[in-house]
Amino acid sequence: MTVYPSWWGAYAGASAAVNQAAGILAINSLPSGAQGGGVVQWLSGTFDHNSTFYTNSRYITMRGMGTYSTKLRQTTTASLRHGFSCSGTTGYMGVEDMEISPSTALTSDLGMKAVNFNVDEGSSGGVSCTPAAKSVLHIERFKSDGYNFGGFMDGGNSVLGLRAECLDCTIKVHGANGSSVADPWNILRVEWAIIERSDLSCDANTCDHAVYNIHVQHVRVRNSKIYGFNDEGVKSITNNTGGQPDPVDWVVENNEFRSNGADAVFTVDGGYTLEQAVYKHNRHFSTGLDSLSSVNIQAINNSNLRSCDCASNYWEGLQAQAMRLEATAGSTIDFADVTNQTVKTFSSSSTGTYVAINYGGGGTMRYAQVGGFFDGGTYGKRAHALMQGGTGFARVDAIGLYEIN
Repeated sequence: MTVYPSWWGAYAGASAAVNQAAGILAINSLPSGAQGGGVVQWLSGTFDHNSTFYTNSRYITMRGMGTYSTKLRQTTTASLRHGFSCSGTTGYMGVEDMEISPSTALTSDLGMKAVNFNVDEGSSGGVSCTPAAKSVLHIERFKSDGYNFGGFMDGGNSVLGLRAECLDCTIKVHGANGSSVADPWNILRVEWAIIERSDLSCDANTCDHAVYNIHVQHVRVRNSKIYGFNDEGVKSITNNTGGQPDPVDWVVENNEFRSNGADAVFTVDGGYTLEQAVYKHNRHFSTGLDSLSSVNIQAINNSNLRSCDCASNYWEGLQAQAMRLEATAGSTIDFADVTNQTVKTFSSSSTGTYVAINYGGGGTMRYAQVGGFFDGGTYGKRAHALMQGGTGFARVDAIGLYEIN
């Protein structure tokens, strides 16, 4: 079933109050429950509104006429005042072919999200949301500029979220150097978190992460551009407390990273085991704060990483290291493939201090393969230090390694 807010008086140029009321009436006209819901179809133009559009126990797709044709513009700010948010029991939220943005970009931390599907919303002081089992958040051909968060989903300790996906998205956030949280894509406790063919940015390195996954079993970040973040471009971690399913595979491949504090962090924590980390065919430019690695992959607090398939990446203009592999005491990394790397001009923040590929921690690190082309320019120390002085990986094979320093 498709309904149009214009049937209840919404139009581009109408007051925010008129468009808000019409949008709510359109949503509420749809039947509730798993067999209800439908599409709320907005026409072309900019539609001001002054509060949140809630699902009200409907399975809803908010759809426009095109990413650059339809815009829902929030004209007011308040704590947890989102663009489109779950309320009641909802199993599906979709946003397609539209922009959802505030009229003024947020630089203070109000927890405002363009699209919000959050099991903990009620306990945080917002309107209560109960995701149905195997809930889905689907965002496609979407733009947002100025909310604290672009897309947000939390499936809770019962992992009620099946999938959160953002395809062909353009999301920009604006932070305030640590005094506000600003993430384009923030996903917690779901089975699948997917972002593909998207552009995620922050102005002037004032924001936190572009992609933040917390205890997600399957991660896919592909074919996207991520730039301007003060912390990490992509961060995937497990909870440091037990009781959740083990993660299975975290995949980040064929992306472009520019001017981030760090580009990617994978942290397996809390005694969990990640079967496979995949970090391949990514390109990195002008990355890293002093003493940070562009990519940091670690198992800590009695956790395990079975395989790191991390070959065929490119780096240029690093302040410190390209990649660091770490297993702390009681933790294990079984195998790491870091072959076919190209690293140019690393260790630029401190001449002769950093190696391109390094290790850390006092845990069990079994076998690594390393290779590629390493040009440290006038700064780099050497290509890798995965085994030294009886520590690091128990076995390291250099395969096709060419080094200039």
